[in-house]
Amino acid sequence: MDDTETKAEESVPAAQEENAEETVSQNEILYRHFIRMVLGAYLIYLAYRTYSARADIPAERLVFIIAAAAVFLLAGIWFTAGSAVRLIRDSKLPPKEGPAAREEENEAERSASQATDKSDHLE
Repeated sequence: MDDTETKAEESVPAAQEENAEETVSQNEILYRHFIRMVLGAYLIYLAYRTYSARADIPAERLVFIIAAAAVFLLAGIWFTAGSAVRLIRDSKLPPKEGPAAREEENEAERSASQATDKSDHLE
């Protein structure tokens, strides 16, 4: 066997491993959204607990406690609502995984750019 053939055979598994690492499965995406939603719910709970304990807080710290509760509440809403929207959007998309999906995307981009080039030449 030739050295170039050996190198070519060795590079194919390496390329497949890189593609496997880049591909994020649908379950991993759902898991990430779920974790963010749980984090957001916890921050909302923390905001509620912080605000409800304001009666026991001295007056000089009250502004700080209310501000902290507001920050927790806003961050919790941000995480929960943002992840819920992304989760719904991602669940409506068909699952695309692996090199075949990337090849389809590349082919669509090539055909779109060719159509644009043809329209430019007509002008």
